[in-house]
Amino acid sequence: MRAFFIAFLLLPSLLFAQSTSWNAEQENRLQHLLGQLKCVVCQGQSLRQSDATLAQDIRLLVKQEIQNQQTDQQILDQLAQRYGTQILFTPPLQPSTYALWALPALLLFFALGMFYRQQRRTRQESA
Repeated sequence: MRAFFIAFLLLPSLLFAQSTSWNAEQENRLQHLLGQLKCVVCQGQSLRQSDATLAQDIRLLVKQEIQNQQTDQQILDQLAQRYGTQILFTPPLQPSTYALWALPALLLFFALGMFYRQQRRTRQESA
């Protein structure tokens, strides 16, 4: 009974000692990484925002990997390998995503062309 009482008294100090090993720099890395990752369950939410059980598990995994001295890129690569590249908010540049990366530029080019065409037509009508 006495050993149980001593263990009960030492438990908070062990928990506190473990929690102090997590510093502000690691917390900033965690928040930065969670902002770069999408929740696999929730549509369009980052892991930082999601309350899904899977998101909580992935957050815990990312925190453990940070504590294991993994680099940000190693963590992102590991998660992309496990869950696919759809977990990344910024998809990698590879042949299957060329259209995804080129589409904004093509839309901008198209919009500028339409604007130029409209301006040209307006000038011709006013002349």
